[in-house]
Amino acid sequence: MHRYPTFVAAAVMFTLATSAFAAAKVSCPRPETEAEQAVHFQIKLMVASSICTNTAYDDFVKNTLPAITSYLGQARRRHPGFDAYVTHLANEEGQAAGHQTVGEYCKAEAELFEIAAKLVTSEDFQHYMATQVAANASAPDACKK
Repeated sequence: MHRYPTFVAAAVMFTLATSAFAAAKVSCPRPETEAEQAVHFQIKLMVASSICTNTAYDDFVKNTLPAITSYLGQARRRHPGFDAYVTHLANEEGQAAGHQTVGEYCKAEAELFEIAAKLVTSEDFQHYMATQVAANASAPDACKK
């Protein structure tokens, strides 16, 4: 079974670095909630694509760059510790993946790759994120009270 010890070590370092950011959680209005969820989606896809040696992330970025840029800008303005927080999220994703074999993890993420493949324009991504926000009663951790 493959483990990802470097993700674990990095997660510990960045957990310490982002504790101030995590302590400053506030309720987010809809646009920020959508931006936060978009960032979570992007990070999850980036980590999964890297671990699974899948081109889904590269294709996703190429196809939806204007929306990604907009969402990242919104999230960055809201959170001064944004870069450290994003790194922390990526490390958490990698650490979670380390609890499975690469094959098991990639099989579990197949739906994520399918969703990303359908997001061929910025408008597709924005519509998907708006739908996810409407469907989910809770926001990502960064937007909870």
